[in-house]
Amino acid sequence: MKKSKKIILGLASSAFLLANGFFLSCASDSGDDDSYSPSGIASPDDSNSSLVEDDNGNSGSGNTGNSGNGGSGNQSASGNLPIIPAGANQTKVEGAGIWIYLDNTSLGISGANAGDFVAKTSVTVTDTNDNSPVNFNSFQFDDYGPEEKTVRLMVLLPDAAHNTVKVDITINANGTAYKGSASFKDGVYVFDFTPASLVISTATSADKIAAGDSVELLVTDSEHGIDITDDCTFEVTGENVSVSGKTLTVDENAAPGSVTVNVTHKSGVTGTFDIEVVEAGTVIGINWNSIPWLGNGSGDSNNTDKYKGKGDVKNFINIQQPSWDGVTGPGIYVEFGSGISSCTLGTGTDKTDFYIQGAGILLYLSSFTQKETTFTITDAQGEHEVTIYYADGSDAE
Repeated sequence: MKKSKKIILGLASSAFLLANGFFLSCASDSGDDDSYSPSGIASPDDSNSSLVEDDNGNSGSGNTGNSGNGGSGNQSASGNLPIIPAGANQTKVEGAGIWIYLDNTSLGISGANAGDFVAKTSVTVTDTNDNSPVNFNSFQFDDYGPEEKTVRLMVLLPDAAHNTVKVDITINANGTAYKGSASFKDGVYVFDFTPASLVISTATSADKIAAGDSVELLVTDSEHGIDITDDCTFEVTGENVSVSGKTLTVDENAAPGSVTVNVTHKSGVTGTFDIEVVEAGTVIGINWNSIPWLGNGSGDSNNTDKYKGKGDVKNFINIQQPSWDGVTGPGIYVEFGSGISSCTLGTGTDKTDFYIQGAGILLYLSSFTQKETTFTITDAQGEHEVTIYYADGSDAE
């Protein structure tokens, strides 16, 4: 199964879960609207943005995107770029925008001087799936925190096709060249930290595996919920069981019983995961007991603790009935990595069985009548399998 690409709906839009449980897509204060033109923005159409020129006189609108001139004056010192990883201001990829929040204490960027800082900043973006350079439209400084102690560097991409990227940044401020990199995997900012503990499961949340089968292991940290599987090593002891990378394989001759997988994070934090081996040929479904109920923001209490979701998605948001034009009832709102083109739920008809809205989709509750319904959703990254559990549904025939 392919991993979902974690990008939120819209072109550089901000997604908010309001108190009433509805998901709305709102233009951010960064000026996602085309009519907005802040002073702190570098753009190929801005003759005052001081874009770097290559040997051919180009302004950086090719594979490297657009970059400020990096402040070619003499810099007496260098420092680490103070990236803020999480919290109310969250560094992430959202839609066609890369959000990088910075501690502004030493930088001193403000609404008044943001344009000057653009000219002293260089930015490059690389897709780390294949190490290819990524074009981008522009970048800007905006969304200042209280007393301008934080600031966002917003990099605007032409579309939502890239969310596993590395952004290299240099900002020249007060005689210091602040350099840093922000890496994102499926839209989530990846940063080095020591997890408090490891949360270990299988990719299907199953706690059983049939002899002769394989399953991928999944590790997240207990505090941030970030996928740290690639930073872990796995070991398993016992006959007829093995692990390669993150894939656990059980030989078809393995005897039924419990197997313990030992997991070590690169920081040294360890954990264990027990999985039961059952007879070959046993069909292992999704372990719904390990998956929480979807939150109910529809206003109808009958939808509380009724639905669960599992699949190759960015995020299952909740049950809601947004005020989009033509919405006919409540549904499960799900986020994907990029713009959605089709869905096989029900008859596969948009606005009838579901409602596509950019990189998000509302799956109408009326489309679910069985305990488990499995279907595929296609976005720019490919096909993604999704299964919805309905507590009051009928068993499959």
